[in-house]
Amino acid sequence: DRSPSRGLGDVYKRQYPDSVQIRGYKPNESVHIGQLKKAYKLLKSAKKPLILAGGGVNIAKANELLKEFAEKMNVPVVTTIMGKGAIATTHPLYIGNTGMHGKYASNKAVSECDVLFSIGTRFNDRITGDLNEFAPKAKIVHIDVDTASISRNVVVDVPIVSDAKLALEKLLEWAEPKDTAAWQERIKAWDEKNPLEMRRDRGMTPQMIMEHINHTFDEAVFVTDVGQNQMWATQYLDIDEKRQMITSGGLGTMGFGFPAAIGAKIGNRDTEVVCVTGDGGFQMNIQEMATAIVQGTPVIICLLNNQYLGMVRQMQQLFALPDAFFRPLHPAAPGERILKIRFHVGNAVGAAHPDRVFKVMVQAAVVQIDGARHSFHAVGDHDLRMGKAGLPLADLHTRRKQRLVVGLGQCINEPLIRLAGQDQVHIHTALCRKAQGRFQLAV
Repeated sequence: DRSPSRGLGDVYKRQYPDSVQIRGYKPNESVHIGQLKKAYKLLKSAKKPLILAGGGVNIAKANELLKEFAEKMNVPVVTTIMGKGAIATTHPLYIGNTGMHGKYASNKAVSECDVLFSIGTRFNDRITGDLNEFAPKAKIVHIDVDTASISRNVVVDVPIVSDAKLALEKLLEWAEPKDTAAWQERIKAWDEKNPLEMRRDRGMTPQMIMEHINHTFDEAVFVTDVGQNQMWATQYLDIDEKRQMITSGGLGTMGFGFPAAIGAKIGNRDTEVVCVTGDGGFQMNIQEMATAIVQGTPVIICLLNNQYLGMVRQMQQLFALPDAFFRPLHPAAPGERILKIRFHVGNAVGAAHPDRVFKVMVQAAVVQIDGARHSFHAVGDHDLRMGKAGLPLADLHTRRKQRLVVGLGQCINEPLIRLAGQDQVHIHTALCRKAQGRFQLAV
């Protein structure tokens, strides 16, 4: 019946088959007992064990099994963003999210643990960071239903292809208590020293908003968009048996939040659905307001409007350009001359901190003062005592080769650095009066 009078509610009443046959996709419906025993023995012998739960635990509906296993073994738990809710966020064994947007204590625990028991995660780059530095002291167990995900990003010590629920059911039969009190105290100390907290003396913060949502809704489905609002929600919202979270991980599709919240409401008519979104993501599917009206889906929208694509701006500030990039180029005062330095760089790499703007290999320098163009010979890394990867531009004027490098630090006021094409970096700045006419060479 394709009658236009049929609503979405009728469509969702259809019964799904007990089994689905898709050619070329044959998931493993059992668990290799030998591998599972090997993994359990490794966990049992660990002095600093850690469970990493991913979205596969939620998909397999193995949340209760994971909680029982962690409690029986007395092993602390961290989650990926997609694994949030695999164990209640208020559980004493739960540390927090790990990875780029996770807690300090969670990441520190991953770095210091001797066995990382991972279930239902694919080890994406937001979790691992530098693969060579991820869990350097740990033996890694990886349980995942997808064969292709095993050792794809992180090479593991004990691979197990299995549904998370099947594996945990078997592990529970063997589980015995471990003494991890000292390890948990150490993790607690890390968390107390570096808590995931925002300042409370400068007005309303995202943390305060999420705490108010926690206080207001005892039972709800939280749906997030993608961006900073998503990270704040996954960091501060409390998720348990009565409060679920739906978020777009992996592809990270902006605009996901509101349509997904409408779908969640259709499937949960008697439960409050809260959509946490930003001004950028919400505008991408704002037309779905009409869909919500037609389908009768009253969704609560919590819109965090910072008038930016906040995550994009954050990444630019942290990993691409200095803070000066986001301020307008200041005009030269009367009598000042404008110095324009153009670097041709062979390798511009975004550093991990805003005060390390770009690591560059300088190939040549061109100086232009008030339209007069002067070219100089190439300045190599041997002249600047630079390593293969180069040094931050901000440090170039501090090198000791005075015959090649002029002390720009005394002469430059408010430099502005911009990217120009794939192999050039421009610096525009006004010169102090005392510096005019003294430039013979600059890099």
